[in-house]
This record gives sequence, structure tokens and C-alpha cells, in this order.
Amino acid sequence: MMTRNKKLRAILIVFAFALMGFPGMASAGDEGCVTCHAGELSLNLVMKKFEVHPPVEMMVNTVPTDCLMCHGEGSDLALSTIVHKAHFAADAEMSCTTCHTMNAETGEATLKSGAKNW
Repeated sequence: MMTRNKKLRAILIVFAFALMGFPGMASAGDEGCVTCHAGELSLNLVMKKFEVHPPVEMMVNTVPTDCLMCHGEGSDLALSTIVHKAHFAADAEMSCTTCHTMNAETGEATLKSGAKNW
């Protein structure tokens, strides 16, 4: 059963996708973070910029799914807050569908994920 907040969130996501006309739909096989974060932009190098981030190489296998162990909704360092601020301030080319997929029947948005690439 969906809570009121989840229902509202799903409605807002559907509305946002509708307004955008579904731009930037990724091709099949897109793996979210690891698709863009490779080479010099790999997430392990990005995390090293934040000296307080503990090593996670042994814990993280799937990105961003495994990151949610510590960066889930409601935490002080929720990944959604960090990623949205970093990407939408820096890159106007990104859209919701760069990182998310949406189930048109349920209106539920999910994160794209893939195997870590570091």
C-alpha cells in the first residue's frame, strides 16, 4: 500500500515526465551513474574529493543501489539530495530520464543502476 507521500511523489514524477515530453530517453542497457561516470569521472575518484567519505570498494557492487545503504531517503546525506543538487546545477542537458526509468502503468520511478566500474 502506498503512503500519501509516495502517492504524491509518484504523481509529481508523472507530471514532470509529461511536461518534459520524455526527453533524453536512454537506450536499452543504460546503467545510470556508471554510464556517465567512467575514466576521470569515475565515482571512486569523485568520492576521493570528499576526504571524509570512507572506502566503499568492498561494499559497493551495484551503483547507485548499494550506495543507498548509507545514502537512503531520510538520511542526512540522502543520495537524491546530493545528486540532484550536483547534476542539475551543473548540467542543463540532464533530465529525469537520465537517471530514472518510469513505469507508465503505475507511475513509479526507479533508479537506473549498473555494476561499479572502478
